[in-house]
Amino acid sequence: MQEVFARLVAQLTKLEKVRRLRGVSYVWKEDGKPNIGLIAEEVAEVIPEVVSFEDNGKDARAIDYSRLVAVLIEGMKEQQKTISDLQSRLEAVEKKQK
Repeated sequence: MQEVFARLVAQLTKLEKVRRLRGVSYVWKEDGKPNIGLIAEEVAEVIPEVVSFEDNGKDARAIDYSRLVAVLIEGMKEQQKTISDLQSRLEAVEKKQK
């Protein structure tokens, strides 16, 4: 991202945010069709930037799923680093046992 358009304020702890999200399946009242997604009110508690609200500022209207991608990518990076660190530790232990 170019600094001209935005300034990086803080690196979010993405993995913790991802862990707080809850995927659900549901059925639309209007047409009875099944769907999957997230509950906007719950997402707003964790990542309010991706939720749009009604004019009253309280009732969640929709989630901008495309904006969640950055959070998911960074969460995966954090998780992969943990996996890599654990793998290195395991290899070191196994090497000592030989």
